[in-house]
Amino acid sequence: MPTTPLREQPTSTAPRRWKMWVLLTCAIYPLILVIVTLTDPVVHELPAAVRFIVVVPIMTATVVWGVLPRIQRWFGRWLTR
Repeated sequence: MPTTPLREQPTSTAPRRWKMWVLLTCAIYPLILVIVTLTDPVVHELPAAVRFIVVVPIMTATVVWGVLPRIQRWFGRWLTR
């Protein structure tokens, strides 16, 4: 009767959530300050909900296509340790 080899535990390549939280907090805070500072002269008289409609898409696009890829490239090994 053949024996089945022991399976190795799969190693997770997903980033540790707390590490990702730390890096994203450090990246997003100054990014929010910059975006709000740059857009405020144009949108300062608009209601808060409308200001968010302007700021949130800019913020989201910057994070998805700019910040996240760089964080994963620069800190990838540390994130998965």
